[in-house]
Amino acid sequence: MNLGDLHKIWEVKALKRKPGEEEARKMLEKIAKQVQPIMKNHKWKVKLLSEFCEGFDIPGRRLGGFSRQPALSSLRQTALAAAENRKRLGSLLPTGPKRLGGDNTIKDALSPIQAAAIVAERRLQDDI
Repeated sequence: MNLGDLHKIWEVKALKRKPGEEEARKMLEKIAKQVQPIMKNHKWKVKLLSEFCEGFDIPGRRLGGFSRQPALSSLRQTALAAAENRKRLGSLLPTGPKRLGGDNTIKDALSPIQAAAIVAERRLQDDI
């Protein structure tokens, strides 16, 4: 026997149920074949790969201890970082409504008082 053959999943077991048991067993065997190169690389051995019923609404377990939910503050920080990244990208790639006409270079050269005076004169001319 080749020593590389030791690093594999030794047994695959599906839940005992009439509809779907064979399909579940085939899926587990497919998974076992897909992870075999990784297991050989890390020299891992698994005695039993089994289907189990746990649901997603209860805390899970992982090798080495219990998994934990990230702290709420960590989630807020992640959401804030994502929002800031979207804002930064939005300023690099502007989207949305755009002003038609006009010259922004003139606007930058004028003080707010001068710009207000020009707009007031335009409105006066429009009314006439």
